[in-house]
Amino acid sequence: MATLSSAPMARPAVLRFAILLAGIAAAAPVWATEPGVVEEVLAILHERGLVDESEYQRLRARQAAWARNQTAGPEITWHGDFRARFEQFWFDRDPLGVERGNRSRARYRLRLGATVDVNPHISATFRLASGGASRSANQTLGVGDDFDPDGLYIDRAHLDLAAPESWLTFGGSARLRIGKMGVPFRWKQGPDSMLWDRDLSPEGVSLAWSSDDLGGVRAYARAAYLVLDENSRARDPHVLGLQGGASFEPGEGWVVGGRMSHYWWRSLDADFLDRSAASGNLRFGLNDSGEGGNGISATELAAYARWSGVAGWPLLLYGHVVRNHDASDSPAHPGASDEDLGFGFGAELGDKRHLAKLHLGYFRLQANAWPSRFVDSPLLAGRSNQQVVVVQALREVLAGTDLKVSLFFGEPLERGSAFSNSLSDSDRVLLQTDLVVRF
Repeated sequence: MATLSSAPMARPAVLRFAILLAGIAAAAPVWATEPGVVEEVLAILHERGLVDESEYQRLRARQAAWARNQTAGPEITWHGDFRARFEQFWFDRDPLGVERGNRSRARYRLRLGATVDVNPHISATFRLASGGASRSANQTLGVGDDFDPDGLYIDRAHLDLAAPESWLTFGGSARLRIGKMGVPFRWKQGPDSMLWDRDLSPEGVSLAWSSDDLGGVRAYARAAYLVLDENSRARDPHVLGLQGGASFEPGEGWVVGGRMSHYWWRSLDADFLDRSAASGNLRFGLNDSGEGGNGISATELAAYARWSGVAGWPLLLYGHVVRNHDASDSPAHPGASDEDLGFGFGAELGDKRHLAKLHLGYFRLQANAWPSRFVDSPLLAGRSNQQVVVVQALREVLAGTDLKVSLFFGEPLERGSAFSNSLSDSDRVLLQTDLVVRF
């Protein structure tokens, strides 16, 4: 009888509790703008015994988590670096009969950027850099008048869209990138800058895919459409690139990898060829047309082997070769052949955190092997028809702080009059000392 008589008394309390919860749900959009309102209601329910202690703590935790999600913005990751550089140049008499005076200069580079993770699939990145129109973002000390201010410029600005895992039947990852970006075809297996200067920021769209570990093999693919110059009355000069590569572990401590890249330079015009000729290409040499013609097709092959059998002393061997299939031995340049080949190889030994990373490399780029405007500036003096031996040492002197010393020995490949645009100051030795602080 006690159980039956208590049931009518329990129903009003349950009914009041249900009505109160319905009121909370209805008023939630309004209360969300008033901090503490929901917490006060929960406290009243707990005080009156309508919610026991364990349920009260659970509801409080859920409300706190909900409030954090409402107030938290997108996750922002800041990144940047400052590089102080001192350069010393020594020149020999070049094939034009000019011996430029030796010189030195001090420079700095400041870069500051951020990546905003809007959601798990979309992020936006920007980076500001010093240096004005300089590709490398270097600002030379003393340039300008009487301590005038230096500028910051947009160096990177791109949107990334990552494919959901459900879209990738065979696993791995895929990303679409739109905007002003780093060169999508470079890798970190040695100084991969004979074709693409590491400081270039091309504009366009790129697609990157990489696989999971498939029985010890990792594969990847890259594609990009990059705009060289926007034309309002003609097709835009552009480059379309495709690249595929893979790596595997043939034995303990070994990783071997390779890649193949093909580039189609299309809708080229006379202005593009003029700019390229100013830094080493022959005017009718990139192809057989002084007006751009059918463009350029070039193929690159690259490979590396890395051995980490001795702690602190990994060894990297690398090499790559490029050929311009449309290079021409134009009659406009007597004494010049197709000049269509470039290659480089070298070795790295050591770890910058253990003692030092040491590098020795050799690079050789004929006049028409590649559009000269995009080659690395310190490595090949920013032009084709060059060969160079490079020796480098890199050491992490403090956390986030690297000291690198580089020595470049460069000279021209061909010295005839047809190559005059690549001969000025071409016999040189460059000593470069960098102190880089990352933050």
